[in-house]
Amino acid sequence: MTEEKKKGTNGKGEDAEFHIGTEALQEKPVTVKVIDRRFWVKKYKDPNDIEADDSAIQDVSLKPSYVEELEKKYEDAMGRLQTLSDAYKRMRDEQDRLRERLTKQKDHQIFEFKRSFFNKTLEIVDNFERALDAAMSNDKDNPILIGLKMILNQFERLLEQEGVKRLEPIGEVFNPNTAEVVEVIEVNEPEKDHIILEVVQPGYQLGDFLLRPARVKVGQYA
Repeated sequence: MTEEKKKGTNGKGEDAEFHIGTEALQEKPVTVKVIDRRFWVKKYKDPNDIEADDSAIQDVSLKPSYVEELEKKYEDAMGRLQTLSDAYKRMRDEQDRLRERLTKQKDHQIFEFKRSFFNKTLEIVDNFERALDAAMSNDKDNPILIGLKMILNQFERLLEQEGVKRLEPIGEVFNPNTAEVVEVIEVNEPEKDHIILEVVQPGYQLGDFLLRPARVKVGQYA
């Protein structure tokens, strides 16, 4: 082993020599311990093995914890928002159904009132009309009777405006849904068979509802 002398001073201020081996002057290799903290290192020796097991990547979140927390809060908020939205939609649908039921109920009540009122009124109209026709047959130029006839026509127009239709099906084929036979008349013409020849009492219809059938005389071919 070779040595190299180096002069210096000792603790007493005297000269001293130090013998240093040449090996000491050589640099020694430094060993650094590296800890690989990648999640797959403990399970996989080769990174290529991860490709065969994608669940290893899926099971481990690569997001910071605060990002995951924000995402969870966002999902919770969206869940509550969806719940409120569904509740609001159900409430709105229920209000629409309630409004529809109330509208139908109101329309039905109005219709029932009209039906009851007009049923009571029609007989009065018939009696007034018969009395007026009888009076005018003897004195059709009487100005009072003419004025009463105008009042009767005005009332009939009011009925039409309220949806009441007068049924006088003279010359039409007898329809049992809107007319009632009070007399059958034998006819020689085949084209008059089951044809309404005379209306004894007019009928009335409110919309699709029959207030009163027309009372008619029908021809029958012998």
